[in-house]
Amino acid sequence: MTNRRWIFALFTAVGLLHFVYRALENVVSGEPSRWPRVLAEEMSGAYGAMVMIPWVLWVLGRGRWWWHLPGVVVYSGVKTSLMWGARELAFWGNYDYGLMPLRYLMEFPVDVIGYAITAGAAVFLQRQSEMERIKLENLNLQLQPHFLFNAMNAVSATVYEDPRRADLMLSRLAEYLRRTLQRGDAAEAPLEQELEMLEVYLDVMRARFEGGLAVSVVVDPAAKGAMVPQGLLQPVVENAIRHGGAGKVEIRIAREGGQLRVRVTDEGRGEGGQGLGIGLKNTQERLRHLYGGAGQVSLVRRGEGTEVSVGIPCRLGG
Repeated sequence: MTNRRWIFALFTAVGLLHFVYRALENVVSGEPSRWPRVLAEEMSGAYGAMVMIPWVLWVLGRGRWWWHLPGVVVYSGVKTSLMWGARELAFWGNYDYGLMPLRYLMEFPVDVIGYAITAGAAVFLQRQSEMERIKLENLNLQLQPHFLFNAMNAVSATVYEDPRRADLMLSRLAEYLRRTLQRGDAAEAPLEQELEMLEVYLDVMRARFEGGLAVSVVVDPAAKGAMVPQGLLQPVVENAIRHGGAGKVEIRIAREGGQLRVRVTDEGRGEGGQGLGIGLKNTQERLRHLYGGAGQVSLVRRGEGTEVSVGIPCRLGG
């Protein structure tokens, strides 16, 4: 469910709860129920407050506390006018809203409370979002030195025995880092872009193993256009190469219902029984921050090899 749907559902629930309260209040006091009228009043009030959320966010974006003084006045005036118009429409012009100057004055104290709650909730959600972004960036930063250490270690092991091959590895590593720096700050990227990045990384590994590494990539046509976390594939494939050794690595990417499934299989024993390594643990944590329980990483034995399976919600890019 998108954020807009959550917000709509929340304000609908608030309106319905107020409706139940007022309807029961009429029953308890023995007054006529007038439930259609009460329902129209409470839902128009709830949706009027919902419509004003962008205004509250705009005021918060000004960054000055005194902006809230005119902000709450505009909030109350526009919200009260929206409720008046909605109720006039609901009852075909037969709704008596009373003396409007006094109505604006009457609604203002309640709207101050509603404005404060909305602003407080927005600040809380913004801070939570910022904390999640910082955690995600820290996980990405942990992966980069881990990858660089492994890559430079591979170059160091090759430089004396085959300087030409080491030079090729360094040039491809530089290309990989250049592309990494050129990527934006978005959490996700098109699958096609990630496959291009993976191919540059594999060039480094092919040069290292000099023909001893065979990698096959099979992508389901239905998965093309999908969005994936930036840097998703490289640590998973690196894990397969490190723990499977030079040999055959199979990468299969397919759309399975509402999920995008990435399976990477190697010919070694991997880390089965020892838990996930640094790269896979960080990948798992990143998916948790991005998708909650909808993103998973699992590692299982497949015959003589090991398979890492990554599942994320399948979203097609715009």
